[in-house]
Amino acid sequence: MFPISRFVSESAAADLLQQVRWRDGVECPRCRSDLTVGNGSYRVYQRYLCKNCGRTFNDKTDTIFAHSKMKLKEWYFTIYIFLRFNTSLRQIEAELDLSYRTVRRRVERSIDAGHFDVRAVETTPLLSRLRSNDDLSDADAAVLACADSHDGVAVMDETYGRDVAAVEGITTRGTAYLVLKLATAGAIGTDEARTVIDDMVDAGWYCAPGVYTRIVRKLDDLADDADEP
Repeated sequence: MFPISRFVSESAAADLLQQVRWRDGVECPRCRSDLTVGNGSYRVYQRYLCKNCGRTFNDKTDTIFAHSKMKLKEWYFTIYIFLRFNTSLRQIEAELDLSYRTVRRRVERSIDAGHFDVRAVETTPLLSRLRSNDDLSDADAAVLACADSHDGVAVMDETYGRDVAAVEGITTRGTAYLVLKLATAGAIGTDEARTVIDDMVDAGWYCAPGVYTRIVRKLDDLADDADEP
């Protein structure tokens, strides 16, 4: 699954790129030598020096994200919504003012590079039954079926989808669940988590007052725990 915390900041996105690209060790993109050392930084990206050929490079060098006008976190989010919500590339093109070819090429190359763990949804009686429900989107049907197959949690905020999940015995959580889980794990700070929640509400995400209050209290408790010696 893709860690949604990587959408929060460019440095977090850069950290993920570094972890994925160099999971087998840093290698010079020119001569393929592993005789490399850290050589400062380029913005939020680590810079390296190849001791074999003398070339300097950074985490983005020779990747699909190099020379892009879009920030890395924006590319991650673009690819995420394409995979998670079946957003059309034409719609992404219109929203982000990017060419269809550019979006499609980067999505495909990012998947091929292993930046995302893509799970195929198996055709099961449950999936067929969910897809026959005209009030349920194909994306939500796939998420519910995938959660059922992998004994996982389906993340969705739509009331109807969650009602269907309850009938099928599938556990669901809202998007805020992911933010709280990341904050609890220390992947993002409590202030950052609060900002994400508030930005979601400002963008039109509905959150019942009682739920919002519980979220804020939980974040306050986490902040208090972090402040204790």
